[in-house]
Amino acid sequence: MIEQIRADIQRYVEASRRSTMQYLNEEWLPNYLARISMLTTCATVSTADSGDSYMVDGIKSWISQETGQGITSMGRAELAGHLCVPRTNQRALTLGDPRNAAYFPLAMRNYRPTGGKSGDSALYSQSDGKQAVVWARQDGTLTAESGGGAKAELSPTAKEIRLTANVYADHIAGKDTLPTFAPGPALGGGAGVVVGSDIAMTLTMGSVGGPAGLLGTVQFGALWTTQPKLSGPMPTSQTMATIPPAGLAGAVFAVITPVQIQFFSSVPVPPGIYSFTFTVVG
Repeated sequence: MIEQIRADIQRYVEASRRSTMQYLNEEWLPNYLARISMLTTCATVSTADSGDSYMVDGIKSWISQETGQGITSMGRAELAGHLCVPRTNQRALTLGDPRNAAYFPLAMRNYRPTGGKSGDSALYSQSDGKQAVVWARQDGTLTAESGGGAKAELSPTAKEIRLTANVYADHIAGKDTLPTFAPGPALGGGAGVVVGSDIAMTLTMGSVGGPAGLLGTVQFGALWTTQPKLSGPMPTSQTMATIPPAGLAGAVFAVITPVQIQFFSSVPVPPGIYSFTFTVVG
């Protein structure tokens, strides 16, 4: 009799243990873990740069739903060096008990740029209209494009930046690639000096009188990778330190290559000082 009671008690205990474990594994534990990590949305978003609301947003959590509060104040998790202010109704992933938790804003399909390939990454604005997007491609290309269509593309194989935009700047300065000048026979033994950089320079030449022909050669400090062009009034109009002798104005022309610029006069060059200011573009 006693043995039978013991066996029955053992069966009841074992059945109770199995039932309890099943409840823990299939109901209690999943529900508890779901509360620790929950997919939800942002109800309100803070844009403050300081104070109590700095990086604290209103999140729809389970505890706010159970208590009828609607939202729970929760700290926003941002990666170091990456500022991200979410949109209202942004998808979110909470981590931890809502009373002491943080959340991560998640990407949303309607804002995510298209065209990504394996190995690519991008930074983008969550704009209702046209986006600003920076792509870092797997092949090493880096592109930045504004919502207005201005685009900068950095080559993966060369030190080149290609711009698709109108460029406005306070100053554009060349690198320390300084050009040099070698006088030609048309200066009649005179000399010259070039001041500036490979992209903008002033060439001043002093002539003691010489025949038509080569005035001199400007050697670039660095080789151009494309065929450059002279920009500005050159080669048919110049500003001169002295009044140009009759017939010389408009008689100077230039031949440009990726290596150098050669200046020629189609008429004999009278004595005088001649100055040219110009820019070079690729």
